[in-house]
Parts: sequence; structure tokens; C-alpha cells
Amino acid sequence: MDRLIVVSNRLPVTISRSSEGVYKFKMSSGGLVSALSGMKRDMKFIWIGWPVFLWPLFHYYPGEINFDETQFEAYIRANKAFLDTVNDIIHEGDMVWVHDYHLMLLPQMLRESHPESFDLKIGFFLHIPFPSSEIVLNVPTRPNAVEYKGRIVAVDAFPIGIDPENFLNRIEYLKKKFQGAKILVGVDRLDYIKGVPQKLLAFENFLTQHPEWIGKVILVQVAVPSREDVKEYQYLQSIVSQLVGKINGEFGTFDFMPIHYLHKSVTFSELNALYAISDACIVTSTRDGMNLVSFEYISCQEEKKGVLILSEFAGAAQSLLGSIVINPWNSEDISNAIYKALTMPEDVREKNHEQQFKYVQKYTAAHWGKSFISELKSVSEEYNNENFKILTPDILLEKLNKSTKRSGNKSTQGWLALIDEVESPWRDTIRPLLQYYTKRTPGSFIEEKEINMSWNYRNADPIFGSWQASELLHDLENIISYMAVTVVIGNKVVELRPSIIDKSTAARAILTDFKAQDEYDFVMYIGDGKEDEVVFSYLNEITDIDQDSVITAVVGKKQFNVKYYIENVEKVNELLKSIIDNSSNKINSEKIMKKLKYL
Repeated sequence: MDRLIVVSNRLPVTISRSSEGVYKFKMSSGGLVSALSGMKRDMKFIWIGWPVFLWPLFHYYPGEINFDETQFEAYIRANKAFLDTVNDIIHEGDMVWVHDYHLMLLPQMLRESHPESFDLKIGFFLHIPFPSSEIVLNVPTRPNAVEYKGRIVAVDAFPIGIDPENFLNRIEYLKKKFQGAKILVGVDRLDYIKGVPQKLLAFENFLTQHPEWIGKVILVQVAVPSREDVKEYQYLQSIVSQLVGKINGEFGTFDFMPIHYLHKSVTFSELNALYAISDACIVTSTRDGMNLVSFEYISCQEEKKGVLILSEFAGAAQSLLGSIVINPWNSEDISNAIYKALTMPEDVREKNHEQQFKYVQKYTAAHWGKSFISELKSVSEEYNNENFKILTPDILLEKLNKSTKRSGNKSTQGWLALIDEVESPWRDTIRPLLQYYTKRTPGSFIEEKEINMSWNYRNADPIFGSWQASELLHDLENIISYMAVTVVIGNKVVELRPSIIDKSTAARAILTDFKAQDEYDFVMYIGDGKEDEVVFSYLNEITDIDQDSVITAVVGKKQFNVKYYIENVEKVNELLKSIIDNSSNKINSEKIMKKLKYL
């Protein structure tokens, strides 16, 4: 059985100590604990856990952000503490599954603490929304880029689920208490992303617009306490309590209260019963992850076939088709959804619930965990089975020493054209467009060579330059559709050249010339961009010489059709120097090295 190490900021149990020194253990609540409970029968796992800034950032609440350099240093130390604990128990071949924003530094720390040869599969799952790049730019300590360092990485959405069997029992508890009334239920952690005030205001609007429903509909709102020692959350609790009092005072009587508000955690049986007796569930999150409340509600609605009113900002909105999807910021939208839910025909409710229940039954907690682990294994196996490896001086010299022929090099810098002059009237058409983008993009410039023409933005702002390059490509598509011109995307450069010419044209011409003179028995080609792929493919298929004497290498471990990779440009220089040092002619080695570095 596979061994999985789960690393999270919390444990699956709550530990308390009595005054007598006796420890008590209680199963914790929460989405991750609920979800992983479905996997415990299928996999052996170890759980490492330890029960202000990233939370509001990732949920698009920049106004709540308060960055503190010392807190970030503590964040690093906390991740290192988890690293030490994991390394104490880790074995080669283990899978490590890191959870959520609290431990975003841990995967890289873990990878760097072990040698490349150590068999370790690392997965990371983010349980909250991943923000756009504009939001991430607000992080003072953000990295310049995501570094995958040549590894095979799978980025995917794995919709989290629940274990529905746990929610299909004990559903008769509250039926008599609310007999004769329609029940709306809301179950939320009292957090500003959950939209509880928005829900209450919309319910008030509904009762105002539909007074015929006063006394006939009840909203049961469970608000699980959260971060009660934080000032912002205390203020939120105050706002919610005031709204509940105001609405109950306006629409309630001695015998009837339109809102039943519970500011506390509820037991498992109470939650099941509440879900089961309700006619609709309202989720008004302004930003959310998957939101498992919606899944739990559907699981408990086999009998009543209640309606799910679901925020468009909850992940479940894309999964639970048949829900009434609302904008939580639009009170009128929510009010109309409540009316629609209360008056929805039975056959429509049954049809919607049927497809929702099928989804919940299929995409369970166990399915979520197994699919993530399966993908983690698949990525690891693909990486380990790669048939290209690092090109070292020893490997290069071993192959080079078998060669007895002369050597040559190719570059567009100072290159002699091996073909007749190519007419390029297309330049006059495209040049104004490149000039336009050069004016709009500080740091960019145009390069014109004998064969090609390019727009280079390596000196521009990297993000703005990339945006401008995307716009340029879009404009070029319309212009060159009738031209025999190819657009090549390079490293911060957009290059245009005649369609009959690419790098393989030069490679073919060179080798044809050498073959005519019987003067080559070793070929090495090093590239770093998409435009090199045609040469890699060509060289890997030539039969004029032994393929063992053909070296194709990419700078950086990229997924190209090559035999080897070289870690970086500095390593390329080391390889070239090893060729010179190994040469029998050492007189001009220094001069040659300077030229190679220039190339």
C-alpha cells in the first residue's frame, strides 16, 4: 500500500488537556478533514499539522491586507519547521501532499533539501481561489516567476468532494419544529468572504417585496465563529447581529421570527437534520473555494429535493448544474432567486436534484484524493522515464574523441548565406506595425538581418512586454495570412522570416556540404527555443552517421525532442571550454573561446 504524507496547517483532531493533565481527542471539522476521511480506507497516510496576509489577498480583499516583514519571516520559519518534521520521517519513494496557502514555500524547500536522484513525489493543493497576476503583484516579497526547474509539472483543477454516506443518516430531527413553514438554510463560517450580511439584506428585500411570505418562510443561519480575537471579525459579528435584530424586529411577532440565528458550531447530527428539513440552501460567498456546504446539502435532500441558491464565486457553481446561480453583490438578484426557489415546481426540483446528486455521488472525497494522487504518480513516472539526461563534459568528450574530422559552427551573427538572395517585400508592410509597438513599449527595439526581421522586448518591462507581444501576434495574424512569412516566438522576441527558411535549412545545407567532402562524423546542436525544435527533429533522424555521435541538447530542462539537456548558459560555456581544452591545437584556444562566447 502506498504511503502518503499529508502536510497541512491543521490536524484532523482537536486536542485538549484537562486540569488533571489528561489529553482528549476529538475529530476536527473543516473541508480538508471531511474530504480526506473518504481516503482513509484506501491509503496509508501520515498527517503532519499544526493547528493575515495571504488569506485576504487570495480572496480579493486587498483592503484587509496588512503586510509585516517580521510576519513574513515567521512564515518562512514556520515552513522550515514543517520541513524539518517531514524530513525526519520521509523515505525514498514517499508521496508528500502539501495543503493550502499556509505552506506554499514548503514544496520548494522540500525539493531543494534532497538530491536530484532522491525519489520523492511532491503535490500541492490550494483550497482557496488562485488570484490573477494583478493581485499577486501586491505581495512585496513575491518571486519574479514560478520556477519549475525543468521538472514535469501538472497544473489542474481537482474539484473537492465529500463522503456522502456520512450525511445520509439522522434526518428527522427538526421536522416538527418548523412544521408548516418553508425553511431556507445558510451554513457559513463567520468570515467576510462568506457574504452573510449580503444574504441577510437580500432576505430583508425579499420580505419587503413579497409580504405574503411573512410568517411562512424562515431563514436558519448558522454562523460558525471564526477568529474571534481579530478586530475585523468582531466588527463583522456586530454587523450581522444588528441586521438579524433589525429584520426580526421589523417582520417578526411574538409567535414568529423570520431569522433563526445560531452563532456557534453545530453538531454533526444537528447539521444533517437542518439540511434535511430545509427547502432551499443559500450560499452567498463573495469569494470561495469549492464550498462543501453545497455538497452536504445535496446529499441530505434525497427526500425533499430542495433548491440550491449558489454564488457564482463558489467553485461548486461550475459543478452543480441545476442550481440557481446568483451574484452575491446584487441584493435584487438574490431576492428573486429566493422567490424562484420557493415557487419552483416539484418536477423541476426533482430533475435538478437528480443531476446534482449524481455528481456528488461520483465526485466524492475519495475520488478527489485518488485522482490527485494518480496524477502525482503519473507526473513522477513521466519525469523518471524521460530518455534525455544532462550533458556533462565527460559524456561530450567521450563522443567527441571518437571523431577524426574537422569541426565547424553555425550562427546568424556573421553567417554567410548558403542560398540565393530571398526577396522580402513583406518587410515594408510589417515594419510600420513593429515601429508602432516599439513606440508603445519602452525598451523594445527592431532588429533587421539579411533574412529575418524581429521585434525584441528583452529590455522592456517583462509583464508589459509580454502583453504587447501577445497583441502584436494577434495583429500579425491578420497581416501575414496572405504572405509566405513565418512568425517564430523566441525568448522575449517575435521573429519573422520567409516560410522557406528555418534553422533546419542551415543545418541541412551545412551537413550536405560536409557529406560531399566526407568530412564529418560528429554533430552537436545546442538550442534553447521553440525555433530549434525543427533542427532537433532533423538531427535525431539523420542516418548519414551513427546516431550515437549526434548530440542534441536544450538549455534548461524543457520538453523538446532532444537527447540531452544543459542546465544553463554558464554550463554551455563550460562544455565549449572543455572542447577547446581537449583540442590538440591549443594555440588559438583563447581566441576561439572568445568567439564562441560571442556567438
